[in-house]
Amino acid sequence: MKFLRFLVIRLYLLVHLVATSILLAQFMPLDVGEMKYRVNANSTIDQSQNIGNYFLYNLDVNSIIDKNLEAFIVPSFRVVLDNKLVYYYKFVLTNSPNYGPRIGSRYERSGEYTGTKKPGDISTLESHLTFKRNQIFFRIGKFFPSNLQPRRKDIFNNFQLPSVPGIIYTIDFGHAKYSQGYFSFGYSSEGDMYSGYSRYYAIQLLTITFGSNANEIIIGDRVLYSGINQSVQWKYFTPFEPFLLSVFNFGSPENNDNHAIDIGLTLNNIGGLQLLAKVVIDEFEVDSGDRLTNDDDWGIQVIISKEYRNQFLEKISLNSIYSSDYLGIHYGKSTNFELYGLPIFSEYGPQVKRIELTSHFASNRACIKGWISIYKHSQGKNSIIGTKWYPKANAADLGSWREVFGVESELLFELREKYFAFFYLHIDEEFNRTIKLSLAYTLESN
Repeated sequence: MKFLRFLVIRLYLLVHLVATSILLAQFMPLDVGEMKYRVNANSTIDQSQNIGNYFLYNLDVNSIIDKNLEAFIVPSFRVVLDNKLVYYYKFVLTNSPNYGPRIGSRYERSGEYTGTKKPGDISTLESHLTFKRNQIFFRIGKFFPSNLQPRRKDIFNNFQLPSVPGIIYTIDFGHAKYSQGYFSFGYSSEGDMYSGYSRYYAIQLLTITFGSNANEIIIGDRVLYSGINQSVQWKYFTPFEPFLLSVFNFGSPENNDNHAIDIGLTLNNIGGLQLLAKVVIDEFEVDSGDRLTNDDDWGIQVIISKEYRNQFLEKISLNSIYSSDYLGIHYGKSTNFELYGLPIFSEYGPQVKRIELTSHFASNRACIKGWISIYKHSQGKNSIIGTKWYPKANAADLGSWREVFGVESELLFELREKYFAFFYLHIDEEFNRTIKLSLAYTLESN
């Protein structure tokens, strides 16, 4: 333990000397709960759903060593109003000017995403009521815009998205579970807040469980629609409404929509392995005329993993992600699948090929938990904001792919009770590197 503390202190002092070249934008965890979630091999963490004591509070103080010292104070509390109804609140106070997209605050535009204008920010991360009884789950307030909390790398949902106002419900029928949600995204593009643009996002997901190994089939649908003085389209909150057949598209280009379908398959214990496959198709068109312009943009993810029961190695996964040239990008900025400049689908955005071998490990004796990946990553010039959309990729698009090999890792050290250190490392073959360290203290009620 003394050696670990010594190591973290040395890392703390050396970060500014080492992290001189930043290859990719990487948001660090805001609190200890998120630190644990990001290094966990399997489960997700949602402290707001736990019904135990009637009142619980938590206060995390987190410092991130990047180019400067950035501080985050993250208080939260949870109140059980009765055995089925829970209220949860969580906010962040920080001196960092770089986390506007991540916390959903101080978002400004000037043609492209610019972020916060000055240091210092405060934002409500979560504020919602949750009702849970038997097979029914319902939530209303401000929370993550998905029916579930995604894993660290997932093509359906970017785990770093900020919370937004919305409602969602889930009905569990046993071997089938249906979820539907509705969210308000606010303005998107330059001038939207002055022109009266409004954006709304609706999702639905049907999960079917089969077999003795609890295999799953996932069928989902989502739509993002916007326009000048756009009103809520409640037909997208009709159960089992097929969004792709009843798209809201009148009034274009002032009012327009963008819709996608999700398909997933999970097979457990195939010779000791787990297979996870996901496909997302953006702008899925049923109009043959639209298909002539190759309107369907898509992404695919395949994960093969094996769990281990020894004292150190937890899991090894082979993960492959592909996002087409214009996945998430539409004609207008207001109908892009993005939120505060971040892609809703894969965290890497469109025009990406990535394959990685990841090892999750943990040691109670050494008080360490984390993962390390060896990857091959190829990405083109397209992004979410400020990228012109074309029905087909042109020669410049196809020629913009750049391939790189590298290593990425996240480690969580429990230095002592209530004290934690989170370490992020990324180095590629050209020795471009991102190294960040976060030191946190957590105070929670028993």
